[in-house]
Amino acid sequence: MLNIFEFGADWCSGCRILKPIVEEAVKGYDDVYLKQINVDEDDDDLCEKYKVMSLPTLVFEDTSIGFIRKIVGTVPKEIIKDVINIYKELKYGELPRSVKESTSL
Repeated sequence: MLNIFEFGADWCSGCRILKPIVEEAVKGYDDVYLKQINVDEDDDDLCEKYKVMSLPTLVFEDTSIGFIRKIVGTVPKEIIKDVINIYKELKYGELPRSVKESTSL
């Protein structure tokens, strides 16, 4: 299973922009879990673990492999989907042609 940790804060304008983008990007992936972490309110163990220094930050982690990728800043939905699709291709093998054609990374 792929975990995506979205680190943000209420006062962060980039975080407010990224939040709906990430939510839309993960739709349709049954094996992707999104956890949104407010750095001002939530436990900071994950911030320390992934060395989160700037907001917003996305961390991609496989439950069996561990850390995969970190993205800092606001990014378009396509980049998030590309990371998910590349992960799935590497972990599970060939992707359907329609997914491969939409991958820009």
